Amino acid sequence: MNNKKFLTLEHSGVDYRIPLNNIASIGTQSTTVLRIQYSNLYLDVGTLANSELATIDITHSADTSSNEFKLWFIDRMEEILATNWRITSVKETPPLALTAVPA
Repeated sequence: MNNKKFLTLEHSGVDYRIPLNNIASIGTQSTTVLRIQYSNLYLDVGTLANSELATIDITHSADTSSNEFKLWFIDRMEEILATNWRITSVKETPPLALTAVPA
């Protein structure tokens, strides 16, 4: 059984699936960047050394509060992970406009 879950975000007409499993930490790098670091997911060896954990940065318009985007992301992640195992990806519209999403 495949229990991998994803949050799908649209940016410039393209859907990006953000993996929700194996997240080690979620933090804000600034008022415009949410950084997700994975505990058990590695990027392509051409990009990172084998021992480096994958990190995804989601860039968005400036937060009006210190953690608006981060709190939204965590709430959505918790809800998606708790859904039926047959639902593997949910498309959401974030509270702030996205300016860059990793491919």
